[in-house]
Amino acid sequence: MAMAITYYLSGGNLIIPALIHGAFDATGFVAAGISAEIGMALRQSMILAGVIVAFSFVGRRRGTNTSPPA
Repeated sequence: MAMAITYYLSGGNLIIPALIHGAFDATGFVAAGISAEIGMALRQSMILAGVIVAFSFVGRRRGTNTSPPA
């Protein structure tokens, strides 16, 4: 759901959810290979970054259709 929402809020830009997905998966490898605590901290920071990125596109998407309907 998070990737679908990010895709929608970014205006159909598939690169944004793909980058967030890749970074989130990379944190899982860190959790498995290095330390569970570090991996979980990185995953939480990736979730926060994803939310920030998604909300940064909300204003842009809403601002594109400011003209009244004809």
